[in-house]
Amino acid sequence: MVKIENLNSLAIGVQGENLATSIDIDMTSWVDAFPAGSLHILFKPYNQTIPLPMVTSYDSETKILSWTPSFGATAVVGVGYSEVRMLDSATGMVKKSRIVPTVVDNSVSGIEENPPPLYQEWVNSVLQAAVDAETAQAGAEDALSRAEDTILLYPRISEATNTWQVWDAEHEVWIDTGVLAVGATGPQGPTGAQGIQGPQGEKGDQGIQGIQGVQGPQGIQGPKGDRGNDGTTAVIELGTYGYAFRITDGHLWCDYGGDEAPTFRIDARGHFVYDIPTDEEEEGE
Repeated sequence: MVKIENLNSLAIGVQGENLATSIDIDMTSWVDAFPAGSLHILFKPYNQTIPLPMVTSYDSETKILSWTPSFGATAVVGVGYSEVRMLDSATGMVKKSRIVPTVVDNSVSGIEENPPPLYQEWVNSVLQAAVDAETAQAGAEDALSRAEDTILLYPRISEATNTWQVWDAEHEVWIDTGVLAVGATGPQGPTGAQGIQGPQGEKGDQGIQGIQGVQGPQGIQGPKGDRGNDGTTAVIELGTYGYAFRITDGHLWCDYGGDEAPTFRIDARGHFVYDIPTDEEEEGE
């Protein structure tokens, strides 16, 4: 195998050989530059004036262009010339290799049979390609028709046997598969794992206010509180009398002026009462 950029000469075999030598050319550099182009090899045998297209094959995965010369190409001994071409009909691009000297060596036996004209091989390949394409198209259309019939006539259940029937497109009849349309109930499977908790839902609207409940019973009396702090001394001044009340060590004391103690008492209602002497009582005394 040789890269297209290094193609300097070709030896295609000995006179009279047929499909014995494979010429493999690496076209990577061309295909990468012009991926839509088609590849051809033109060959002009020794002492011929017109170059003719050769039958070749191309592998798109390996990017290898192959030529296997027939006995039509090896019929004439000597040095001819070849050229590799790439054509892109959409853009009009044409790319050519350098002219490559192409050698056919002499043989003792020469040509054992009269080969057909060199151009005939290429013409035959073109005609065969057209036939293959037409056959492939017809086969594709037939396959498509059968597929459409199969899709339209999908399996059905026989009312008589309760089994599945399928459509045979080739014989155009329904075929009973013998498979019951309803099988026996299988055992219950194990409980699946609990799913993850879903997101929290939106807050709902506030409900209407409920009716007021009945008053509950009175609670039990709490414990007696601690004794409070002593209060401040209260002073009462009435006329010429002055009195001062104070609480000392929890006892109520009355400080008064004068020689006589004021008169205090607790009446029938439990009130603390002070009797104030009148002016008449004081004068009588």
